[in-house]
Amino acid sequence: LNIVSAIADIHNNHNSKHIPVVVHHDLKPDNIVIVSPEIPTNKNHQVISKGNVNKDSANINDAKLPGRPKLHNHQIVFKISDFNDAEILQWNQTTTSTDSTNSTESDKPCYFNRKRWFPYYRAREEILEQPILTHKVDIYAMGGILYHLLEGRDPYEEWRLRDAFKSVVMGKLPPLTSVANWTNDVIATALEEEIDENHKGLLQSTTNYRATQAAINDDYEHYLQRVHELCVQPINQMIEWCMSVHPKDRPEAWEVQRDLAIALTNCAYVS
Repeated sequence: LNIVSAIADIHNNHNSKHIPVVVHHDLKPDNIVIVSPEIPTNKNHQVISKGNVNKDSANINDAKLPGRPKLHNHQIVFKISDFNDAEILQWNQTTTSTDSTNSTESDKPCYFNRKRWFPYYRAREEILEQPILTHKVDIYAMGGILYHLLEGRDPYEEWRLRDAFKSVVMGKLPPLTSVANWTNDVIATALEEEIDENHKGLLQSTTNYRATQAAINDDYEHYLQRVHELCVQPINQMIEWCMSVHPKDRPEAWEVQRDLAIALTNCAYVS
């Protein structure tokens, strides 16, 4: 529930930026800052304390998930920062831009000059330096951020750089290797105390200990299955959808927002 809440915060902020057709073009965990509405911040979203900037202001990499992080014991929200590479598509469609390959003027619409970067949050069309880039590069990056929140690392982080580039171009997604075990551990920890309180007396008083313990295990397995069906699988599917190799196959921002709202409701229900 906390992770999906974080994802929803990030996407809602991202979706609002897409109303004027703004492409951030550099979405990644380092550019998601953690702030609190209750704490004053400066224009860089750094926390201001006693008139001075607190150097300990955080980004999403500092979020200790699971468990919704807090800043100075306040509830926090996630905000997008660093718009240095942002593009306004409506402007680019009517103006020229410099072609970085030969330093000449080009009439290609929505042209972004590719910069030096790693492939973890960059879409296939960026790696191939295709001349027309759209807001779908941000949608791809959102899929990478979802992956980061669930896996605790960047997509393709453990791959060689060459293999990472090749995999993005071919549409080979990084595996969600740890999310199932991580989810099981979280649920087991959460249920442990409840099972102890609810069933301790029953186990002590029953004459059929094994049958009662088996019933408890069945309840746990059923609950775990529900969590995977209602929460984990939809988020996994969202990652695959956002990181589709072709831009036309990726969702629109409103579709991501809709499905995240459903996942958030499901997580609240099963929790």
